[in-house]
Amino acid sequence: MNIKIAISLFCVLPFFLCAKASDTKAPPSAGGGEAIVLKGSDIVAPAIGDVLKETAKNENIKLVLDMKGTYPLLREDSPEDFDIAVVAVPKGMKLPGGLVAFPFAYQAAIVVVNASNPLDEISTDSLRRIYSNVGTNRIETWDQVGVRYAGLRNILPMVTSYSDGICTELFKYTCLDGEILGEWVAVMKNSSAVLSDVRVNNSAIGVVGKVYDRNTVKVLSVSDSKSGGNYRYAFPPNQTAIFNGDYPLTLSFYVVLKKDKAKKVKKLVNVLLGKAVADKLDMSGFFSAPSESRKKSLFELDIL
Repeated sequence: MNIKIAISLFCVLPFFLCAKASDTKAPPSAGGGEAIVLKGSDIVAPAIGDVLKETAKNENIKLVLDMKGTYPLLREDSPEDFDIAVVAVPKGMKLPGGLVAFPFAYQAAIVVVNASNPLDEISTDSLRRIYSNVGTNRIETWDQVGVRYAGLRNILPMVTSYSDGICTELFKYTCLDGEILGEWVAVMKNSSAVLSDVRVNNSAIGVVGKVYDRNTVKVLSVSDSKSGGNYRYAFPPNQTAIFNGDYPLTLSFYVVLKKDKAKKVKKLVNVLLGKAVADKLDMSGFFSAPSESRKKSLFELDIL
């Protein structure tokens, strides 16, 4: 799949990867030396902008944030130049040649049910048949996914609204094979509204962003129906499974740069892959790259 098709599929709503275009430019931080221009994903920008500006100032790095979207930077014929970027890379999409990439962060669509529901895992195929506007083989009851429990009959699927981040678009891209949501799917105001309904309704199933409060909510492991022999394995949405590519409903973000820019941006890469930024990501709906991965990336940067 080429880059334009991949991002276009993952950009059903204009705001997703490139069209929110919020003005994230900031005046250069105080300090000497040449200014470093950081471009890239407008999804990540709100989470890391403040901590980057503060840390860059403390580290005497001149920094200009110009994060308006991924797609313009990753076109093979892109006219845009940048010192360093944070970009979203949908599953199956390759980066253009000539870029050095370091794992940075992830977002995941999380599937939740009421804690009383005996279900612990589900496949992407079952999710597609619950949520998408399929013509045949639709799943409507819990019995159809192996849950035989007197208190559970019809499945009540819900998602968060498109204005509440990207998890619904991520879910559709990774799970629904381009199909639209069925008219029976309730679109709630935000993830909090979905979680509230799931907590009081044991027939509900919801797709939300990162879950911090699991009180009376169960997060399901998900198996990838497209992964052949791995179909029988379901993985929870934790940092390890997401980083290893085992949890299927995931969007990856990378720090990318050109090799000839490595010396110029080395200090900023250390900030981006440092604990302060990782902690902010983890508190802002993202999963940061594991500490060992970030250490490995910094070692690789040192030997470029």
